[in-house]
Amino acid sequence: MRLSGPLLTTIRTSHTCRVWRLLLLDSPSIWGKLINLDFLYFRPNLHYELIMRTRNAPLWTKGSELLFHPASNTCPKNTLLMPFLQEHWKRIHFLRLSLSTWDLFEELWAAFSQDAPQLRHVEICNPRLHWTNQICPSYDPLFKQQELFAGCAPLLNSFSCALFPIRPSAPWIPQLIHFDSRAAHYPFSTSHDIVLTLLRMTRLEELRITLKDFTPQVEQQLKVRDCLAFPHLRDVTLNAGASVCRWFMGCLVAPEQLQTIRVLVQGATFVDGQPVLNQFTKMISRALAVSQIRLRFLHLKLTTRTIHLHTGSNTHQTDNDEAIPDEVLYRLKTLPPSGEHQSDLPCFDLPPVSFVTHLSIDISSSLVTEHLPKYLEDLMKSFISVTNLSGPGHIISILLKLGAALLPALEVIQQTTEEDIPQDLITEFGFRRSAYGNGAIQIKPPPT
Repeated sequence: MRLSGPLLTTIRTSHTCRVWRLLLLDSPSIWGKLINLDFLYFRPNLHYELIMRTRNAPLWTKGSELLFHPASNTCPKNTLLMPFLQEHWKRIHFLRLSLSTWDLFEELWAAFSQDAPQLRHVEICNPRLHWTNQICPSYDPLFKQQELFAGCAPLLNSFSCALFPIRPSAPWIPQLIHFDSRAAHYPFSTSHDIVLTLLRMTRLEELRITLKDFTPQVEQQLKVRDCLAFPHLRDVTLNAGASVCRWFMGCLVAPEQLQTIRVLVQGATFVDGQPVLNQFTKMISRALAVSQIRLRFLHLKLTTRTIHLHTGSNTHQTDNDEAIPDEVLYRLKTLPPSGEHQSDLPCFDLPPVSFVTHLSIDISSSLVTEHLPKYLEDLMKSFISVTNLSGPGHIISILLKLGAALLPALEVIQQTTEEDIPQDLITEFGFRRSAYGNGAIQIKPPPT
């Protein structure tokens, strides 16, 4: 097993000459940032020497539950992982783990339920657990007895983990700058916990979260809304049911530096001929209008696939089919506007921006309805009107992906753009058909 690049470079540097060796041996913080348990598993002698050189310095630790052994073509379990965490937990400054099974869950909780005086960044990736549809065991008795980090993590500012429950009263929540619980299993016990926790995250700069949909009772309780004020927020990714998305966007008070919003609405489709997409762009428009911010990226995805998340009992389910979910993808990228001009768009609400540069729409064939061609036509006219108001030459590209069953709508779109786009822009938009995926159509500007 080859050594990792940073570790190999440091070891070779320490062998260059006596001066460099003394310098590195007297720098425990450098060795403390080189703890890669995947590589050290195959070099036990080097592992003990490396730990000795760190002395009492904070540790930056990376590791995986399962390893790949190229010689035997096997995936042994990393037996070094848990003993290391148990022995050096209170020295860990940066932690990044990758899990493949639930086998280590109780041992992990034994470490994570202790106070973490040095911990600043924790990231536990469990993509295999999420995509292989493994049933999450019920560990509620453990969680009731102890609290995550024993309520003590004074330096923690980045939390990316959805394996353990979060108590809204935890003292480390207000200091978080980055919060990520997208592949969620346990993050919140109740919808009430969600609200209380988000209200306390006042220092957030990046929020990425996956939530179950609210029940009708909870949705009624949230009619009286609190304001979600994140003064430093730059990036939002929300994957949730329609009621959660409506609540979040209705409460959000967007700061000036907010640049990216991604919303994936689970179980959404067309309602009474009107795309649910319109509802959320209107909400985002209202949220952004409060601060007159200049959004750069807006990415909305609607899917008919609903993800059922585990919240404490043995009911974890997720769709494990290989089919691409039915979706409508709308992506808007803007450049900083030159003025304060805002327009009343005929059929589609947009955030208060002036320069639309990139437009991408993705519609799968299974979402074909009688209203779809008209919807696409109105959508294109809306963007064209923004472009004309901003002046010619600002749109860089339009990317439209349609399922094979939507070819008639393609002709409508092409005719609409030819009629409404000024002649000096037609060459920039010139449509070109090419195969895309499984019978889909891609329309994009021709090469210059």
